[in-house]
Amino acid sequence: MNDTNDTPGGEGDGAKPAARGFSFRRASLRSPNEALQPEAAPPPPEQKQKRKRKSSTLGSLSGLLTFLLIVAIGVLAGVTVGKKRFEAAGPLEADKVVVVARGAETSEILETLQREGVISSASLFNAGLTAYGKRGDIKAGEYNFKARASMRDVMTTLVEGKSILHAITIPEGLTSEQIVGRLKENDVLIGDVRETPKEGALYPDTYKFARGMTREQLLTAMRRKQEEVLKDVWARRAQDIPVRSPFELVTLASIVEKETGR
Repeated sequence: MNDTNDTPGGEGDGAKPAARGFSFRRASLRSPNEALQPEAAPPPPEQKQKRKRKSSTLGSLSGLLTFLLIVAIGVLAGVTVGKKRFEAAGPLEADKVVVVARGAETSEILETLQREGVISSASLFNAGLTAYGKRGDIKAGEYNFKARASMRDVMTTLVEGKSILHAITIPEGLTSEQIVGRLKENDVLIGDVRETPKEGALYPDTYKFARGMTREQLLTAMRRKQEEVLKDVWARRAQDIPVRSPFELVTLASIVEKETGR
């Protein structure tokens, strides 16, 4: 009777028993030289945290720079569009006269310009004044704005004070009282005359002035002109004439004018 084990794959067949439920991985082959090298130690936990913080900081900085770039592009685009509108032709279809009152606030002036149709946008005009540093340089006066004048043209006119000039002519032979009366009749001049000047103190001529000028200011200009003329005439006078002062010279000239018409 044989003791042979008839079970397939048994020891009698010379086969090695297989481990059930396990699998084996063949280790990666390394050269003897590599096998002798020490394995690299894993990085310490602190270095990992530093790397994470550094990565987070770089990400935040990158996001901030991107945001600032977008804002800068938006501002540049807004400035470009605003500048183009500021220099474009305005809404006026014909020339128009507008009076900027003395002491008026900048906001009031801008509202007046928009209401009169000189500018299309008070806010844009204000931004332009601010950008050019001219917001506080607007001068009072009476201005004639040309048709289709741009906001920049309007700004230049207001800042340089290119107001309308009116004229009044004082002919020779008028007395000081007559001159003062003529100034009072003018409806562009403002203010009263405190005192009638002395005879011969005012120079007869044609004077130009802007709306809002006072009568006293114009009388002062007439006095100064007379003083300048007298100073020049007195310096060139003949030494043998019987006058001792410029005032006597004016008096003598007035007598000669009345007597001879010259």
